[in-house]
Amino acid sequence: MKYIQILLRLLLLLLLLLLLLLLLLLLLLLLLLRLLLLQLLLLLLLLLLLLLLQQLLLLLLLLLLLLLLLLLLLLLLLLLLLLLLLLLLLLLLLLLLLLLLLLLPLLQQQQLLLLLLLLLLLLLLLLLLLLLLLLLQQLLLLLLLLLLLLLLLLLLLLLLLLLQLQLLLLLLLLLIIIILLPITFVVKTGYRCRVANNVSIRLLYWIVPFPQINASHYSGKIMIMYSLESLWIIFRNRRPS
Repeated sequence: MKYIQILLRLLLLLLLLLLLLLLLLLLLLLLLLRLLLLQLLLLLLLLLLLLLLQQLLLLLLLLLLLLLLLLLLLLLLLLLLLLLLLLLLLLLLLLLLLLLLLLLPLLQQQQLLLLLLLLLLLLLLLLLLLLLLLLLQQLLLLLLLLLLLLLLLLLLLLLLLLLQLQLLLLLLLLLIIIILLPITFVVKTGYRCRVANNVSIRLLYWIVPFPQINASHYSGKIMIMYSLESLWIIFRNRRPS
């Protein structure tokens, strides 16, 4: 029990560091938002001036610039919304961890099972948010969410150790292996493979620096790719086209 509490405190420290990083990112985004709003105001004033002077060509160019600025502003607001959602999830995880640290000596078997259920629900929410970030192609937030997901999985491991649920522990370890360790070889030929056209793999391609290994039995190069989809190539025993 003593070692479990030490590990929980280490997890709490890691979560606090992650929270600090998210707050710094939020501050930077707010500063950028302020700058964009200031530029938007200046463009509106200039637009009014050009309307008074009846400069049509400059007016059209300024309208185009204004449209681009509005698009940037919309993207920034979307980033802020996603970041706030991440902060909310992180705070929820911190509260759960603090409750576990405080109530660990008092909890019984059934109460620990209830806490395990709550953590599994939180894990499901994080996975749904991860899918949303993959669809929106937000790389930085995706990395932060993956780190948060890993911390939550470690917390679930500790809780399963407390409960001594060997079957669930094995299932969770299998989940971690499936999520974090699917390192497979994908042949890169003259054509881009179908699997690599997937959005999630393209995102992972930009995240992970893939080492390239020369292969004599293939015409191209072999790249290490982290993806669940690339396992399909090995199971079907065929080259990607």
